[in-house]
Amino acid sequence: MRDSVEDGAVVPLLYEGRHVEEELDEAGVDAWFENVTRNLSDAQKADLKRKMSRPRALMGVSARLRCIAFDASRHFAENFKGTGRKAQLVAPSKRDAITLQRLLDEFGEVSSEVVISAPDQREARRRSTKKPTMKC
Repeated sequence: MRDSVEDGAVVPLLYEGRHVEEELDEAGVDAWFENVTRNLSDAQKADLKRKMSRPRALMGVSARLRCIAFDASRHFAENFKGTGRKAQLVAPSKRDAITLQRLLDEFGEVSSEVVISAPDQREARRRSTKKPTMKC
């Protein structure tokens, strides 16, 4: 790996584990929001609150996914944007990956793409064991 980085074939890899609280109360969310937006103007904070709470755009999206997308977006923008580095955000499911990308796009701090692998053998096996349904 070191030789590949020195040759310019690959970029250095930096792993940063991030933790998002699972149990969020309103006061906790407000404190978290104030902490991660401390460098934003009041107008930027108001705009971001509007984007984070837009019901139609975020309907059905868990608070956890919203927090993950926002945290990843701010962290990358503050620490790596403009450095030539890229980031990878891993999602627990294909649906969550697409949802996270939509949220990242909504927040507008970073650009993103979704890369989804082909179904693996476990997914194919689950589909093949389902009983087909017929509608008449």
